[in-house]
Amino acid sequence: MRRIFKFIVVFTLILSVTGTGLYLLFKPANANVLKQTSLKASTLTFSDLETYLLEHPGIHHMYFCEVKNSDCEFVKNDLMVKLADEANVEVFADIESVDMSTLSDEISSNALRNAWGFSHFPAFVKYDSTDGTIKLVTALEWSGDKPFLVEDIKAWMVGAGIWHPEYTN
Repeated sequence: MRRIFKFIVVFTLILSVTGTGLYLLFKPANANVLKQTSLKASTLTFSDLETYLLEHPGIHHMYFCEVKNSDCEFVKNDLMVKLADEANVEVFADIESVDMSTLSDEISSNALRNAWGFSHFPAFVKYDSTDGTIKLVTALEWSGDKPFLVEDIKAWMVGAGIWHPEYTN
């Protein structure tokens, strides 16, 4: 009986050591989670937006987003990366990012729409500030009921005139 018990203990130890060794030898490497983005690294704050647009007259293509918003992260790091791959570019230089984190919670979505042309974000908006006033030209905004897709962003870019001929598709 002791022999069988010794055999079982030795067999279990050998099996455990072998299993642990094989696991350590073949365990998968940790995934390198690198956030990719296809938008410029510089970001405006929402509170500085009006001043910026008036001090830099012209056409502006803006991406409104809140830094820690999961929908914004999805659009920026998934949809825009796919679109950049399709366009064969690393960064869409025509699009300027605006961080909505400084937006007061007391501002209603209607007030935001009346002032800036959108009420939800993420949002892509084209403004014209050439004559000292800020005019909304076109907007694409996120909706919980119908979030936009890569095709929607591309269509907005085409309509806004920033899908350049040198883009591959």
